[in-house]
Amino acid sequence: MKKFLVLCLCLSILAGTFAVGSFAADTQINGNSTMADIFDAYGDNLVTHWDFNSDNVTVSESDNKITVADVAEKGKSSDALTSDANNDLSKLSYSAADGCVTATTDSNKWGSLVASATYTDENEEVQNGDLYSLRNKTLVFKYKKVLTSTSGSNSNVFVKKGAALLAANHSNNVADFRIYSTGSSSIRTKNTAKNVIPNDTVLYIMVSFGYDEVSHMVYAYVYTADESGENIERIYKSSVYTETTSLESTEDFVIGHTAKNRRYDISYYDVRIYDSQIVLEDKAEAHYYGAQTAGYTGEADGVETDLFDVRFIATMDDINAQEIGFNVAVKYGADEKGDFSGSCKYLMSTINASSVGGGLVSNTSDDLGGVYIFALTISEIPQSLIKDGGSVTFTVTPYTIDSNGNRPAAETVQVTVTYDASLADPFVVTSAAA
Repeated sequence: MKKFLVLCLCLSILAGTFAVGSFAADTQINGNSTMADIFDAYGDNLVTHWDFNSDNVTVSESDNKITVADVAEKGKSSDALTSDANNDLSKLSYSAADGCVTATTDSNKWGSLVASATYTDENEEVQNGDLYSLRNKTLVFKYKKVLTSTSGSNSNVFVKKGAALLAANHSNNVADFRIYSTGSSSIRTKNTAKNVIPNDTVLYIMVSFGYDEVSHMVYAYVYTADESGENIERIYKSSVYTETTSLESTEDFVIGHTAKNRRYDISYYDVRIYDSQIVLEDKAEAHYYGAQTAGYTGEADGVETDLFDVRFIATMDDINAQEIGFNVAVKYGADEKGDFSGSCKYLMSTINASSVGGGLVSNTSDDLGGVYIFALTISEIPQSLIKDGGSVTFTVTPYTIDSNGNRPAAETVQVTVTYDASLADPFVVTSAAA
């Protein structure tokens, strides 16, 4: 049996790499969970809770203020929501019957509620509040948006002052969320499904924000649930590399509009922030994407010869894995076989490769339909095995082992490499379910 070289990753072709398990959810829920299950399971992690029922809301016409108390009882007075001092109550309304505050906007004014990022303690010293950073926290809110115009609509839902975090959009018949990694640069939304934010409908939104200071990766998962808190569904997943992030902003936390002419009315019924990353448990599964080849002249057994490499690529949606890799069985010639399985050390947000024309082709995890990419390369395969009608067949299964030691099932693919000298790229790769 010939000895090929197995490489988990060739670091020279990677971008946005970070180690497996560099950050992870503290606990996980399953796909059958409800919001009530989450509230119960994460009760100890609740740092802020604005409940808009009448017991917790004060409307003061005399000083033009609406105040919503923080009922999480963490002792941080900074977490009380107060109507923005730059606005008046004409753009904020409270319904005791519905238990919600509604923020509206027009050409001159807009409504928003603000919680200070700092507070003064019992020693009269200024301290950072629970909302100083939203890194590795989960935001859960119950809300309704009512579209008032279909023309270029966009509305901030949550921001750190001067640095948007989450906005609702409606343009070109697409109603989605935009997640911001910095104050002006948003994480990709192109894979977000159309109309995932139904108009004039009360629903829960849960956003798990993650940021790793070593790799500088920001990622987000967005889930929806119906008004009763059931039927939780992930509608959005993405990650981006950034040197700075609005999650770390030292500014105040704002809900509602932050500018005029935003064409939504937004009603808030309940807002919770958890000091934990909440994700669904099934995200550690791997998904096979494809294979790439590269030919070159090198040395094998001390003799210069024509060789080729094959790289297998898979995606996954959750960094919370103990181990990732590929099981690879190889067959070539009449009966030669080998096992070239290997584990992988890194996940990637972007993977690069040289094109036939000599340029560099870059693909992001979004392009490949996942949040993260991992790859395994088998190198120094003699081209003589696939020339003159020969072939090499790989039986490939990407795998993950999650934080609980489970190994979710993944598809197995049979990948065959042959050679056609008449083609610009003579290495022909075909794949089929095994």
